[in-house]
Amino acid sequence: MPRAGGCGGMVAELLMKKTLQYIVYTAFFVGLLFLAVMLVRSERKLREMRGTVSTLKTELMRRKTEYLELRQETYDLKNNPHAVERVAREKFKLVGEGEVVYKYDPEAIESEMRKEDDK
Repeated sequence: MPRAGGCGGMVAELLMKKTLQYIVYTAFFVGLLFLAVMLVRSERKLREMRGTVSTLKTELMRRKTEYLELRQETYDLKNNPHAVERVAREKFKLVGEGEVVYKYDPEAIESEMRKEDDK
């Protein structure tokens, strides 16, 4: 015949197993939750970095284009007298020898026309 204390030991053992299962399942769930949070944060950071990479690639292409244009302009200025003349005219407002400069000022012309009409 089983002792009364023996049945209580089985209940305690069963209770211990259930508690251990609860702890293991809870730890597993907390671990999964932690991994999910880390995955979401990593995905957000990855998206942000991809945007930055895209922006930097665009900037790099713009700078490469600018570099090539400046390099071509430098070559032209060293080797092409017409390029030097163009820069002198556009940037420094210089004129060639014997050239006459005509300035067109629409406001001045309109003002002169009004004066003549008033006479």
